Amino acid sequence: MRRSSKILFPLFTLLFATAAYTNNGIGYNCCPCECGSQSHTTFAARQLFQPASPEYITGFRDRLSAAECGKGGAFQIAVFGGKSTEGRKLATYFTPFCKSHLLARDSNVDCCEDLISRNFNVIQEAPFESTLSFCPCMSVFGVGLAYKQTLKNLKEDECEKKDLWIEISAPITRVETNMCMKECILTDEAEALEVPGFNQQFFNSMSNAFRQCAWCYGKIACNCKMVRWRLADIVVKLGYELAKCDCCFFEGYVSALIPTGNYRTAQYVFEPMVGHARHWGIGIGSNFRFDVWKNCAQDNIIEFAFDTYSHYLFKRREVRSFDLKYKPWSRYMEVYKNKAQATEANLAEEQAVKKHLSSPGINHFTKCLCVYPGIAATFNTAAIYSGENFRAEIGYNFFARQAECVRLECCTWQEGPALKDAEGGGNTNGLRTINKNYSSQLDECTGIDAALDLDNYDKNIIRACDIDLDSAAHPAFFSNTVYLSAGAHWDEKCTPAFFDVGGSYEFGCENAVLNRWTLWLKGGLSF
Repeated sequence: MRRSSKILFPLFTLLFATAAYTNNGIGYNCCPCECGSQSHTTFAARQLFQPASPEYITGFRDRLSAAECGKGGAFQIAVFGGKSTEGRKLATYFTPFCKSHLLARDSNVDCCEDLISRNFNVIQEAPFESTLSFCPCMSVFGVGLAYKQTLKNLKEDECEKKDLWIEISAPITRVETNMCMKECILTDEAEALEVPGFNQQFFNSMSNAFRQCAWCYGKIACNCKMVRWRLADIVVKLGYELAKCDCCFFEGYVSALIPTGNYRTAQYVFEPMVGHARHWGIGIGSNFRFDVWKNCAQDNIIEFAFDTYSHYLFKRREVRSFDLKYKPWSRYMEVYKNKAQATEANLAEEQAVKKHLSSPGINHFTKCLCVYPGIAATFNTAAIYSGENFRAEIGYNFFARQAECVRLECCTWQEGPALKDAEGGGNTNGLRTINKNYSSQLDECTGIDAALDLDNYDKNIIRACDIDLDSAAHPAFFSNTVYLSAGAHWDEKCTPAFFDVGGSYEFGCENAVLNRWTLWLKGGLSF
């Protein structure tokens, strides 16, 4: 037991150090402001049925040794499902200005709108004004499978018998996401602008604009569900029992994560992701249990369990969208894709073409980037009561994830695009934002004339140093989960079996955490 403690202490120390590093890495400020992140393009939710998660470990910790005269194998199957909560809070992660409701207008007349609709090609003859509300939600349903098998008994003494084992697990998961965007148009209905011979399409609502065909990425479907079914990542563990006695048990393991989930496409915001976006990974973990009370007959037991798991995901290329620095949602702004297009607008004879010719910024502000997910750590502690054929567990689970690191090294930023001025005509405007035009016609509001003519196009070209790569990365976060489970076990059978049902609620302080409830139903055999 002394040797086990010496091994256990460094593992726990490493876990808490990782959590502290993850937390402090972004200057986390707990709950004075729940909107710690805004205008992010990519969300990475914690995956269910992973090592040391409640739906994975409950009822299955001691199944390998349940069949005393068996072949040293154990199997479990779990049906689990859950749904997110706090949709308005989650919305502020994606939207600018920490708002779940946004006001859109065709120009910033009184400087109080959140979005200028012409950036989205919402252009009509009459004035336009609408409000957008977002309430994102995610639901998950899956079937988890895990198989554990003894490879070799390394000691013959019953009290000192220590087994080498292997375990393979993977869930088949269905993920459904929905941005739940709703629009209320506040002005009279009008037809979108049409220019004969001009192939650029205009819209009369933000809802239609967010799913326009001209956008290759960053679309938002109006109250449309996106679903993805897939085999999530396979985790293979190789473990060793370090201590195995009547009153305590301790084992450690290393693991490899084999990616089988889906790729990230960035076509839609808040796309459903099964697995860890095709990143390979390695991990380390431990399971520790000890008795704290037994009755005289030893058929009623209370024990504490501690489970840890940390993994490191390797870098790979992912398609992600990004903003410009200090310009939330600038990825949706109008741009000239190069000086040639600005020249075309400058020379156009048709006034509407001269003013509105542009390219969608989202198509230029989406690239294949190098993504380094880094380290994620899980710590689970539980109190377990076992009676005759009955078992109940109550516990707390802590999860921490390092901030993603996103780099341009996997691609080269091709200089050429520049932010288009609101009046067009080949002019560019480096100060323009998603809700401010900063052009000469707005002197009463801003007192700024930031438009540059075609001859000065190169001064407003967007360069690599102007890109805000943090907007394409999921920030560091930690979450808390409380759970309760109960079930039955029949260890006296020739083939011991167990059955378990439970539920949990995961919550976090800031909006980068997916608050959700989860339920599971599981069973398994030992042989």
